[in-house]
Amino acid sequence: MSTHQTYMQWVNDQLDLYNYAKQLCDVEWQQSILARLRESAPSTFDTSCSPSATTLWKQYEEIIQQMVNLYEQARCSHNEGELEQIKERMWQLKQQRIHVAKAIQDFSVQTKKPSSQPPPWIP
Repeated sequence: MSTHQTYMQWVNDQLDLYNYAKQLCDVEWQQSILARLRESAPSTFDTSCSPSATTLWKQYEEIIQQMVNLYEQARCSHNEGELEQIKERMWQLKQQRIHVAKAIQDFSVQTKKPSSQPPPWIP
């Protein structure tokens, strides 16, 4: 499993744990999960990203932050209509997250392909 895949899996696991902590009404656990998510930047997993990969990772981080914010809103909401809107937005963000994650994975696969050209020192 690549570093990117490992990171994405870890984030998904953290979001699942956050949702479970929310169901248990364990605010302290929720806060610790949020802190871990905020402290873990994708750049700490791979510092050799090119600008395109960096842009994709920023999009991914923004989606995750939006999802965390929506989880917090859902926890505080008691309005069924609002909860439905939040669930719909979460579904949209999940689809975006999957799309961006695939783009990151595709980008990392492309950058690891061997070049068809010989190294510059070979005539």
